[in-house]
Amino acid sequence: MINKYGAIEDFPADTLGDRREIALLFKQLATLKTDAPLFGDVDVLLWRGPTQSFSDCAAKLGDTKLAARCERILTSRPPSPSTPA
Repeated sequence: MINKYGAIEDFPADTLGDRREIALLFKQLATLKTDAPLFGDVDVLLWRGPTQSFSDCAAKLGDTKLAARCERILTSRPPSPSTPA
């Protein structure tokens, strides 16, 4: 259909019927955004351990020990080459 009509917005009205709005929603969800703000340095992605908001979220999920387990994993692993020791 895209080969025949082009963009979904250009499909004849009767082609999608009552599913037009959902088709437009799926198009929006599948569209890659190229104007999203990015980070300047990849090191900002390095996980430095659970934050308070993580602990709060874990508590809401009913797992009050999750943050502590994550902290143990963080302290038991060797530092990565880009991480200062």
